[in-house]
Amino acid sequence: MVKENRKKYILGILLIGAILLVTGVTYALWSMTLTQETTNVITTGCFQIRFQDTNPINLQNAYPIHDEEASNLTPYIFTITNTCDTLVSYQVNLEILNTSTLERLEYINVTLNETKLNLTNDLIVEKTLENAKDSYKLEIGNLKAKESKTFELRVWLDEDTPTINEVMNKQFESKITITVAHQKNIYTEPILNGMDPVLQEELIPVIIESDGVVKKANTETKWYSYEEKNWANAVILKDESVEYQNNEVIPESNIESYFVWIPKYRYQLWDLGNYDGLTTIDTSKVHTIPVIFGDYNTSDEVSGECTTPMESGEPGNCQVGDYMTHPAFLSIPSKGFWVGKFETSKSNTASENSINPEGVQIKPNVESWRNIQVGNAFYTSYEYKRNLDSHMMKNTEWGSVAYLQHSEYGSHTSVRMNNNSNYITGYGSTKEPTCGFTNDNRDCNRYGNSVDITLPYNTETGYLASTTGNITGIYDMSGGSWEYMMGVTFDKSNNFISGRNPLANSGFSGVYAEGGNLTTGYSWPEEKYYDRYQYGTTYKEYTRGILGDATGEMGPFQSIIYGNYEGRQISLWFDDYAGFVYYSGPWFDRGGFHKDGSDTGVFSFGAHTGGMEDSIGFRVVLTP
Repeated sequence: MVKENRKKYILGILLIGAILLVTGVTYALWSMTLTQETTNVITTGCFQIRFQDTNPINLQNAYPIHDEEASNLTPYIFTITNTCDTLVSYQVNLEILNTSTLERLEYINVTLNETKLNLTNDLIVEKTLENAKDSYKLEIGNLKAKESKTFELRVWLDEDTPTINEVMNKQFESKITITVAHQKNIYTEPILNGMDPVLQEELIPVIIESDGVVKKANTETKWYSYEEKNWANAVILKDESVEYQNNEVIPESNIESYFVWIPKYRYQLWDLGNYDGLTTIDTSKVHTIPVIFGDYNTSDEVSGECTTPMESGEPGNCQVGDYMTHPAFLSIPSKGFWVGKFETSKSNTASENSINPEGVQIKPNVESWRNIQVGNAFYTSYEYKRNLDSHMMKNTEWGSVAYLQHSEYGSHTSVRMNNNSNYITGYGSTKEPTCGFTNDNRDCNRYGNSVDITLPYNTETGYLASTTGNITGIYDMSGGSWEYMMGVTFDKSNNFISGRNPLANSGFSGVYAEGGNLTTGYSWPEEKYYDRYQYGTTYKEYTRGILGDATGEMGPFQSIIYGNYEGRQISLWFDDYAGFVYYSGPWFDRGGFHKDGSDTGVFSFGAHTGGMEDSIGFRVVLTP
């Protein structure tokens, strides 16, 4: 992005001291809050920051509290107002002062407006205060000309705060800092309602010509249009020292990875996924999915919408016809995220089944990375670009792309499968398959690598294999290889299921479906990085879906036989395969692979062990 006269305004408004005192087996909390008593307004040029401190932070009731109690805390309120005639960006940080003696910051909970945040390493950013030892990013965003935004800040000690030496008699001191930057003539699309692409650090905005030529985008002009089904693209360079001018060609040899922006939205519910078994499909339900972009979280308190349930098998108070904020933008709070444009591939000779972030590349016309356990795929993705919150794609994140694809802003048709038998990324079948998996290469389900069977992403045929029907969309979501998702079921005792047995598992510590457990595996990541599903005994229990994940909502479902091949479970959405995770197949995979015919698709989902498979890869997501 083009930035002019970058200035930083840092205003400390929060000083909280907390001393924990032990009394028997319980403890009390004494808190002190020091703030200003009047509104503080600083105006420089055309940017204004106003703090309203009539409601100082106060840790109520003098003891650790749970989240429900915290929601009743009186918030600290401050407002940012952009008095410019052009776009302004801002970043809100919480900076921990050197005088703070509380080291166990995981027990400090923060909400900024409705977004709950934990002070984890993922949020650490550059410090702006000399007397700070750490700085945590709470929110970034843009303000249009004359636009204001008001923030409500709540801080409290988690209910699980222990009575141990790490927290007893400690003091927590911090300050809010605001960093603002004036941006001249940055293009924004009105229909996105402020959910325009967030470009940070290594992400270079690009325009991809119809033949695949990549040029650096001029962000002062129209370089994307979701209204016209042209989604925003960005690349990460191999050699970041090379600087490209606007409209200059970026050679493929210097592109490491391609990404596509998915803006935050809410969508209209048409089905609550109440299908516990197979019935008969009803194709009349296939429709263009209404979506509305915006940084807005739906609520049960508003007529015509509902609070996003977020839980497996829980519709909450949602009803058919309600609008609901998609969960992918809530579990990892964001105004959108960048999705790998192609299936992940590998640029070096390291083992497929290893943690190898240096080998990540996301490019067309290369063989996808497969034969990797979920644990290795996750930590490879997680360590790829930590500064951009890289992680392995979740099942709900896949669902958000699928629904946007089938909205008026995507192709809203069956995405043509990638049937390249060499697992080459970005390819599309020359013919729409008419039958599903038959375990052989029948005319109704051709796969191979010749030009009469499959063509690359930058051709008229290849465009049909993207989510937009043109080159700006996301590829390989139908066919190519199956893709493991960070979506897993738990056992009846709520234990993590690592996989089926010692030979077929994710590599994460947990129980085996067939007995025993893996105790030396990888530790599980923060819960925001995976979708958790209720225990199930069969792959036909579709009621366990999470609204928004493109599983149960795709019903009803039925079984079908292709030729002499065994029955396959399919959904009403283009006959895509539909197998739900269960105890013996605890991990979701999505999209199908090149042999699956009409079973493939953005709405296709299956259950697998989490172990190495030649037909299963993964995809990377960035949430800057």
